[in-house]
Amino acid sequence: ALIGVSIAWRAGREWETVLKFINAIPFNLRDPILHQDVATYVFKLPFYNLLYQYLLLTVIAALIATAAMYLMSSAIEFVVQRRYVAPYVKTHITAILSAFLLVKAFGYRLDMYKLLFDYGIGRVVVWGVGYTDAHIRLPVLYLLMALAIIGAILLLLNIYWRAVKLIAAVIIVMVGTSLLAGVALPNLVQQFIVKPNELMAERKYLTYNIQFTLKGFGLDDAVSKSYTVEQQLTQELLNRNKDTINSIRLWDYRPLRQTYDQLQEIRFYYDFYDVDVDRYYINGQYQQVTIAARELNYELLPQAARRWVSQRLQYTHGYGVCMSPVHEIDKGGLPRFHIKDIPPRWSGPGDPPPHLVIRRPEIYYGELDAPYVIVRTRTPEIDYPKGAGMQTFQTCIYQGKGGVPVGSLLRRILFALRFSDWNILLSRSLTRESRIMFYRQITQRVQRLAPFLMYDRDPYIVIAYGRLYWIIDAYTTTQLFPYSEPANMDKRRFNYIRNSVKVVIDAYNGHVTFYIADSKDPLVRVYARIFPALFLPLSDMPSQLRGHLRYPVDLFSIQSRVYCKYHMTAPEQFYNREDEWEIANEVFGSGAGAIESASRGQTRMGRIQQVEPYYVIMRLPGEHRLGFLLMLPFTPVQKDNMIAWMAAHCDPPRYGDILVYRFPKGQLIQGPMQIEARIDQ
Repeated sequence: ALIGVSIAWRAGREWETVLKFINAIPFNLRDPILHQDVATYVFKLPFYNLLYQYLLLTVIAALIATAAMYLMSSAIEFVVQRRYVAPYVKTHITAILSAFLLVKAFGYRLDMYKLLFDYGIGRVVVWGVGYTDAHIRLPVLYLLMALAIIGAILLLLNIYWRAVKLIAAVIIVMVGTSLLAGVALPNLVQQFIVKPNELMAERKYLTYNIQFTLKGFGLDDAVSKSYTVEQQLTQELLNRNKDTINSIRLWDYRPLRQTYDQLQEIRFYYDFYDVDVDRYYINGQYQQVTIAARELNYELLPQAARRWVSQRLQYTHGYGVCMSPVHEIDKGGLPRFHIKDIPPRWSGPGDPPPHLVIRRPEIYYGELDAPYVIVRTRTPEIDYPKGAGMQTFQTCIYQGKGGVPVGSLLRRILFALRFSDWNILLSRSLTRESRIMFYRQITQRVQRLAPFLMYDRDPYIVIAYGRLYWIIDAYTTTQLFPYSEPANMDKRRFNYIRNSVKVVIDAYNGHVTFYIADSKDPLVRVYARIFPALFLPLSDMPSQLRGHLRYPVDLFSIQSRVYCKYHMTAPEQFYNREDEWEIANEVFGSGAGAIESASRGQTRMGRIQQVEPYYVIMRLPGEHRLGFLLMLPFTPVQKDNMIAWMAAHCDPPRYGDILVYRFPKGQLIQGPMQIEARIDQ
């Protein structure tokens, strides 16, 4: 009974595995070794592994329990002068051992599948099945599976023969074959046949590895182009690219956050947690801007305001945003704000565009950690500071539908227990209309709703329809895509990733909507089958929000790291790493003389780090219109000259298209570190 309860408890935690198995759909892509649809590995293999573990545990537990029961009943005796096993005991144990071998045969079949997901024995060249796996380990697993089935049949026949030696012989053959053919032989073949002829032996399997890794990370459709750099800067060249030059990004979001803090926090308890990069149409021009939400940071509240009434009923929300164009600086060297102050006001050129007028600037849900708050109480909320010196406050009563009703006595008792806070029950400020808001940190909020998705680390704020919204990019991932070398992010390991979901959170009421952005992804289609009410098609997203979707930085960073090696699609080139790249380095926070101690990875005025992907508005070579792009430069390994750069389109209809511009190998194109050194000279 205890074993049954344990198995049932664990099975309940594997709900996702079971539901994905039930709702599996094909990838319409087969692996080149076992010729199974990829769905077999992604959706079915986890369930088969789970089933195998339960069957194996059940059989072993049955064998141990049966033997113990018969020992206690003296049906089995092993003493010095007497060895006795009752005939019916032999029959029972033989049947269990036969079941054990059948389960092992199932396990050997699963082991064949698992060959597609690792480096295997003694290899560091191919991820997935290599020469030794295909010619030795795979046939050995077929042999072991056949021996296990034959052994199970012989043991069943042994119920009538009752020969103890037959049981021993079956066990010896299985163990011996496993050790000799499954361990020793593959190592010998790898060492003495494959290694001396590694490239020749592994060529075909390297091709599979390259093809499936590119597919797994969505790079198989990346377009690579040669690009010849103009060495002479001419007026005609400048005129031809005037719109790109006028959009050159002057402000880096990282130091800009400090400037926003100094100029626009207004009160010490407000905080700009992050500065985001986006684009808007302003006075008919497509402009790249930085935008930051002014959130309430509870850690910055004065000690006098850290009472229950202040923290839970009064200080409930942040207020407004700041926005400035990335390509403009005022006379004092500061950002030229388009939106600033409290309440937010337009300070850009001309009248405020209608789509940038903010009628609901309150931020109840944001990026900062925030405790639960209760709204619609008898205690008015502090909306924002006002008056001379901002010494007084504008108060407000929440008008939205966010949170959960907490007005009834029963609900107050339950929430008091939930938060271990009896003030919820005892406070006289609560009314029948009161609502309690919790899970107000937006990443935590969406993770509670859809824990099976992986989320981008950079949510960004958007102005649309007079309100503030957060957009978070969400990913579907698996580490069971055959032949694909895995990558890591946030302690998660995967070899397949798609930005299949865009999540929108209303900053005022906390409403969360999941939109399917990649309907071709089998993973998100399976999740949509499991949770049909959770997802909406991207066409249902309001147009003002859809215009601010962008290619996510985290995904682009992962793809860039993978492409540094897997852009080499010729097996010979890949094997020798003849043209391996790395993401270019930069000096962050540098100044004069910053390169003096670069060899130690630290500069006098800054530190050396890899360039982060960055958004730009530019017109690509050969194209006629400006586009919002995410881009990143590459250099050869351990070199500073630029060899290529990658860009991803953020605007429809080419959203998600990846382009790689390669520079001539015989021509020196200076990279960021070399330009930095020239500036410092």
